[in-house]
Amino acid sequence: MPSDPPDPRFVDPLAELAAAVLGGDSGAVRDVLARRPEVRAELDRPLPGGDFGETALLAAVHRDTREIVDLLLDAGASIDQRSHWWAGGFGVLDHQGSLVDHLVERGARIDAYAAARHGWHERLAAILAAEPQAARMRGGDGQTPLHVAANAEIADLLLAHGAEIDASCSRPAWATSSSPAGCSKRTRNASR
Repeated sequence: MPSDPPDPRFVDPLAELAAAVLGGDSGAVRDVLARRPEVRAELDRPLPGGDFGETALLAAVHRDTREIVDLLLDAGASIDQRSHWWAGGFGVLDHQGSLVDHLVERGARIDAYAAARHGWHERLAAILAAEPQAARMRGGDGQTPLHVAANAEIADLLLAHGAEIDASCSRPAWATSSSPAGCSKRTRNASR
């Protein structure tokens, strides 16, 4: 005998949205947003079951699901909301996926960290000209723009503006592939 569906009064709308986003089901996302309008106020909160304190939008970006990204942005998700990760939040441009240009078109803020990651030399130069201290800003996991520099040209530009070549990130030592020593090593290698 089939069971009755759960009473919507007792189902967390954000958990319902999480299941749809994490499952890559744009129809279900659309349905939850229409049926549970109260979830719109929760869009920038950590997503139940998401990774590293990610929001619904970040989960959609990480899965390269453009339709869901657009549904969430149209529903009021903040494009510049960073994840709620203890070691430093990640943003929508901290991902190397196929949606980067689309996210910029939708209004994602390009900071020094994003410009360095994506190899946007001219944009990075303009940011550093206006804010030289941006060379030392902290992004996801406490990494600096130098940690994620796309190439030696970007690394050289950052170093010329005061980036710390031996800066460590915030990842714990147990995260062996990205320990603070690993962050420093990558930084030194990027500038060669």
